[in-house]
Amino acid sequence: MGAIFNFLFNPIGRISRSDYWLKFWLPSMGVAVVAALIDLAINPSLFDPSAGTSAFANQGPVSNLVSLFYLFPAYVAVPVKRLHDRGLSGWWQLLFVAGFIIGLAMIIGGVFAGLERDPNPLLLSVVAGGTLIILAVGVTQLILFGCLPGQKGPNRYGPDPLNPDSGTAEVFT
Repeated sequence: MGAIFNFLFNPIGRISRSDYWLKFWLPSMGVAVVAALIDLAINPSLFDPSAGTSAFANQGPVSNLVSLFYLFPAYVAVPVKRLHDRGLSGWWQLLFVAGFIIGLAMIIGGVFAGLERDPNPLLLSVVAGGTLIILAVGVTQLILFGCLPGQKGPNRYGPDPLNPDSGTAEVFT
């Protein structure tokens, strides 16, 4: 259990692409599906499309707890370790989080401003711009964290996760 907690909540060190996909995203998606099924068993009306909302507009209590649990690992610890594997500072993750927040603010602001009056091209462009920012952040993260290989050999963040015996590194420099 300690190794899992360390993997999910400790941003120090490096992880490989395979760990990113197989030890983080695959299990977290499985947990999210199980949580949604539990919520469905508890309250089937949460996912009732005839209720006037989309099928997954409402999350149940179990899904909300799972989302809170994965908040720090998904936005801090695991991405920082992937940045470390690429030889980059974990502080770069703030750029991605800021881009997401700005894009989301543009979408929410444009939607709420449009609710007061008829949608106009300016509001639609603000919403579209926010959507494009979030899309750009997501695609950049997908490529950087999930597709590009890490640095070969040790770097200042730790040993190569694919070949940990290739040398030593100063982890806390």
